[in-house]
Amino acid sequence: MSILKDALLGWADVNVITVDWFRAATLPYTRAAANTAIVGQQISRLINSLIESYGGIPENFHLIGHSLGSHVAGYAGGALDGLGRITALDPAGPLFATNEENNRLDPSDASFVDVIHTDKDCLGLRMPSGHVDFYPNGGTEQPGCAAVENFRDDVGGILTMLDSSFCSHFRAIKLFTESIFNSPSFNVTENEVENGCQFIGILCDTYDDFLQGTCSNDAPENLMTAILGIDADMYPERDSPNPPPTSYYLQTNAVKPYCS
Repeated sequence: MSILKDALLGWADVNVITVDWFRAATLPYTRAAANTAIVGQQISRLINSLIESYGGIPENFHLIGHSLGSHVAGYAGGALDGLGRITALDPAGPLFATNEENNRLDPSDASFVDVIHTDKDCLGLRMPSGHVDFYPNGGTEQPGCAAVENFRDDVGGILTMLDSSFCSHFRAIKLFTESIFNSPSFNVTENEVENGCQFIGILCDTYDDFLQGTCSNDAPENLMTAILGIDADMYPERDSPNPPPTSYYLQTNAVKPYCS
């Protein structure tokens, strides 16, 4: 949370509010999943208060959520009129995969919903859930997450057991955070090195088609690629009233920097 907050503050002149719903997100999972609706409603009330008291504009708000937090953002957006954007980082799959759209994250929750799937076969949601959905490395086990001896965090220390167990599920956070540092808009200081690499997704029906280079060319040329991460809102169809369902595939490195 702290690293992501600092990245956002270096990327643009924004206000960042972090939501601590730890006590509502603890086990059992069924209770935490049910609480996403309550927390989402509370966030919508906060945003409405900021709009009413300080002249905020709904389309200027961008909610970012991981796992169950993705559905929290969805519930918040569903209770607001004209929320600007939701970024869902590997939205939780268990108990949500079979829900109707009004009970899980879906494209109607904001003007633009971008989703990063990194653990769709276990903890994450398999189905497309936004205007644009990214499936790095096929959206399942991420590179470097199988060999425990290779686990290292971004500052060189050993990862916690929790982060090791849920490596692929948490990878979506790291990819999104890296995309901010690599964005052309990021304010690079003299003590930082600008990578400039962007995660480019390729429009494809399946990951196997992507690997074999047999993606369909039927889509307009400007839709064949999309940028994963903070600059995903450059997607040309984001303002279309009925954008086509789109799934984008890409490969990443096993360790930071993940973009290559």
